[in-house]
Amino acid sequence: EGITLTARVTVPGSTPAGMLDHANRFNRDQAAVFMFEDSGHLVVSDDVILDGGVSEANLEVSLATFSTVLRQNRDFLLRAAGVIP
Repeated sequence: EGITLTARVTVPGSTPAGMLDHANRFNRDQAAVFMFEDSGHLVVSDDVILDGGVSEANLEVSLATFSTVLRQNRDFLLRAAGVIP
C-alpha cells in the first residue's frame, strides 16, 4: 500500500526541453523524486510506501520533503522564465 504524490508545475515561458534539463540536473544532485515534462508542465511525483510500519513522524517527513522539492523546482523554473525575481 502507498500514496503517490503528484504535482504539475506550470511555468510561463519555459520550454519542455528547459524543464527536462532542470529535472535531470536536480535529480542528479538530489535523486529525491521522479520528474518529467508533460504537455508543457513539469510533473513532480513521489511515492510514499505505507507498509503498516510507517509512523506519523515518518509520513510527516515524507510530505515535508515532497513539498520542499516541489517549491525549490517551482521557484527555480519561475526565476529562469523571468516570472519572479
